[in-house]
Amino acid sequence: NTLEDMVNRGESDTAELHALLETMGTHITRHFGDEEACMDRAHCPMAEKNKQEHEQFLNDFVAAWTKVMQSDRFDLVR
Repeated sequence: NTLEDMVNRGESDTAELHALLETMGTHITRHFGDEEACMDRAHCPMAEKNKQEHEQFLNDFVAAWTKVMQSDRFDLVR
């Protein structure tokens, strides 16, 4: 995967990292939306709790993304 490749190369390309995080965010949002719609159609009793967990994950993801993108350096070396 791209993040692992960056770590293995010891690189910290800001543009590449931003693109990776943007791609991850898009996939996560799409997956969560599809899953929530499916659970709603099935009248799943855990649908609301699942939505809350998705919201918390997305909040954490955005906070981490913001922290990384505001940093002046990235330590990606193992």
